[in-house]
Amino acid sequence: MVRIGFNFLNRNNNVSNNTAIQADKTGSTIFSRNVRKNSSANAGNNDKEIVKRTFYPNGEPKSETFSDGSTVTYSTDGKIIQKTYNKYDKKTDKNKKIELLYRDDGSLKQKGIYSDDGHLEQRSVYKNDKILLTVKYDEEGKVIDTIKNLPRGEIDFNEDLLNGEFDADFSQGVSGVCYLASGVKGLMQTEEGRELLKEALSYDESEGVGTVNFKGLDKSYSFTKAEIKKGMTRLGTGDPDFTLLCLGYEKYREEQGKQVDLGHATDLLDALGARNSFVNYDTLFGKVYRINNEMLNDFKTVMKSGHGFACAGTWPELPKEATDKELHAGHDYYIKQINNDGTITVSDVLVKKDIVLKENEFKEYFGILEFADLSEQEE
Repeated sequence: MVRIGFNFLNRNNNVSNNTAIQADKTGSTIFSRNVRKNSSANAGNNDKEIVKRTFYPNGEPKSETFSDGSTVTYSTDGKIIQKTYNKYDKKTDKNKKIELLYRDDGSLKQKGIYSDDGHLEQRSVYKNDKILLTVKYDEEGKVIDTIKNLPRGEIDFNEDLLNGEFDADFSQGVSGVCYLASGVKGLMQTEEGRELLKEALSYDESEGVGTVNFKGLDKSYSFTKAEIKKGMTRLGTGDPDFTLLCLGYEKYREEQGKQVDLGHATDLLDALGARNSFVNYDTLFGKVYRINNEMLNDFKTVMKSGHGFACAGTWPELPKEATDKELHAGHDYYIKQINNDGTITVSDVLVKKDIVLKENEFKEYFGILEFADLSEQEE
């Protein structure tokens, strides 16, 4: 999964933009001069020494740092999820840091290139070992160039479903727009949410043009049928009207110097003109407040009103108990319902699966909570 719904978050409540979490929550770190010759992560680099190791609470290795500064990070079940190393750049005569992120199946998901002073210069998203998307950034982190590629023969497009309405099933594509997919699904659960979506989209069949109207931003964007088709699979699958919405929001984000696959569900609510939403992060100071009982009680009250919208994002690292429930790290879910026994049902748009969690599990596994009472809207 690509960037999977929200900024990478540290469990000590600090935001770490575009960087995978390395902190060991137990503080368990061992410095070693022993070489792990049989490590698959160290294949081809057996001359390097491991100078630092960290471990999960169960004793399994979490990360390894080598004598040349390269690192390997493991999931709780022993899979490699990240590698970093330095590479000399002839043009600048300086080293650049390379970061590789991997999917659960071991395939390359994302490659980041960082300057010698630590800012992200370029990020590429991969599918089947082919580059799907490349984004380049300036020193302030703003997007300066975007190259979108899609392997031929993989376009999922049914033009009969293109009508400016969310009346067919859909899912996110290979880009990290889970926050948009979950946001739309969450809005579709209430009459007020469906009305917001209805006001946002239109399609002129005679002209073959779809329009996205973000009244909260006072902006509109139009796209031809060919442009919508081109965005399919990359941004969305199923109902092309979801891809139309994504194209509009992507255009807006690019105008702000940002990429579309890094955002929050409440950003979509703001764009659509919804008000009075709650989220447990402070964008001004870059701080995330852990989900507590007071937040949960307010969230439950809103959801039980019948007019509630809610989404939640998991931490970028999850314990094995969470992955056993088929929760994915760094991924956005919409809240389907609060059950009579107090459990919470979250729904994964990508794999179309509902997962029931106890309150304590929800608070442990999720870092971001966003909700709004759509019946209480103020201009």
